[in-house]
Amino acid sequence: MRVVLLTEHSVRVSIRTLRRFLAAASLRTYQTFRYAASPTETNQLLCDRITSIFHHQRVPDKQMLNILQAEGLGIGQKKLGKIRRSMGLHKQLPAADIAVKEQEYTEALSYELGRGSIEDFGRGMLYTFMRSKYTIIGQ
Repeated sequence: MRVVLLTEHSVRVSIRTLRRFLAAASLRTYQTFRYAASPTETNQLLCDRITSIFHHQRVPDKQMLNILQAEGLGIGQKKLGKIRRSMGLHKQLPAADIAVKEQEYTEALSYELGRGSIEDFGRGMLYTFMRSKYTIIGQ
């Protein structure tokens, strides 16, 4: 807008003056994101793609962001995290680490069973015991 005023009317206006004038006229000084399709279609496409990447590729947010941007879905890292959390998709261990953690869980349980200290525990008590002693068992 400043360029138009300068080139068309030869008027120099500072950014602060322009923003103050626009604010007084109740006009916004920033552009909203323009969707390629209708907003609901784009949001649905984005949410579907985030869900697919989260469940099938199991990559961190930065890699997910790179994949989405390569596909032409413009989104920032903070917005991606907010959308992912609002959809109930919380970060998990990478697929390679899951087998290692399951092995650790199995070893810890066999050790405690061998000692005989957890034979009479119910599920809740077993969870509390393992969580307090090993801090590796999730619910």
